[in-house]
Amino acid sequence: MDYHIGLEATDLTLTFAQSLDGKLAGALGSPVALSCRESMLMTHWLRSQHKGILIGINTAVNDNPQLNTRLLNGAHDNPQPIVLDTSLRFPLNAKLLANYAAGTGEQPWIVSSTSLDPGWLERKSALEQAGARIIEVPDTRDIRSIVRHLSQLGISSLMVEGGAEIIRSFLRAHSTRPIIDNLIITVAPTFIGKDGVGYELDHNVVNLAFHRSFPLGRDTVTIFKPNV
Repeated sequence: MDYHIGLEATDLTLTFAQSLDGKLAGALGSPVALSCRESMLMTHWLRSQHKGILIGINTAVNDNPQLNTRLLNGAHDNPQPIVLDTSLRFPLNAKLLANYAAGTGEQPWIVSSTSLDPGWLERKSALEQAGARIIEVPDTRDIRSIVRHLSQLGISSLMVEGGAEIIRSFLRAHSTRPIIDNLIITVAPTFIGKDGVGYELDHNVVNLAFHRSFPLGRDTVTIFKPNV
């Protein structure tokens, strides 16, 4: 399986699926099946090519994802699941925790801002008892610092899957100084409508240029890479 994306062992890849009208989810972030089977296989292959996979807490809560390579039938390693969660809202009944407890998934890492708030400390204790690893950082809005910290923990390559605020944060950071090696957008031939959740940008996306596009099942995949 080779999608000719040109990945390097140290790449940071931002990838997501969207509708034709630029939506990632339904109203209030409700999950919507966008990717076709072929696109989902590519996503799982991409996961297998990275050491870690990062999502935001809203995606973790709304989608309850497993962030593994199960569609590849055990032929590839799973990436390290990482959730950016400032207030430790990660649910104790999440599939990531259940899979880890059952020995079928990696221990979830939860990146959160350090706090002395009693409620935060209580949630931290409960999540650690449930099997999560809490990684404390000074500021969860500092994307570059988080990427550096994860690299120091052995995440030499990182795949970022969203949701909307995470996408905006990484694109904003990249526009200041390049940080993204691959931006991969899968567009499904469907419309969600005005109530759907998008990733509307408050700036121009600079330092990224069209690399190639190709059909995959019913979807279209477009790849951008840094300007040279």
